[in-house]
Amino acid sequence: MVAHDQEKVSKLQMMEHNLQALDQQRQQMQAQLFEIDSAISALEGATSAYRIVGSVMVNAQPADVRKELQQRKEVMEVRLQSIEKQEEKLRSSAKDLQDDVMKALKGDK
Repeated sequence: MVAHDQEKVSKLQMMEHNLQALDQQRQQMQAQLFEIDSAISALEGATSAYRIVGSVMVNAQPADVRKELQQRKEVMEVRLQSIEKQEEKLRSSAKDLQDDVMKALKGDK
């Protein structure tokens, strides 16, 4: 295998590692979004709510907590879309590089 081909293989391995990291981030964000949705649902019809400030739990208006959760949800959704776009671009680049490596390997034989 030529040094140039070995560099491509190394780059492909790095891309795969980055894809795994992005996948983990995406899964974590999806779990956080699920938790936020659950909390918003739990606040429906609630007459009281609590917010954690530091290590203290304080009483808060359900509407205020719901508004804060909605804002967090919107931010998380934008971040999730960004990660999904990064993941898509990286997958495409990795696929192209993998095709190049496979052609080079077939050409060596």
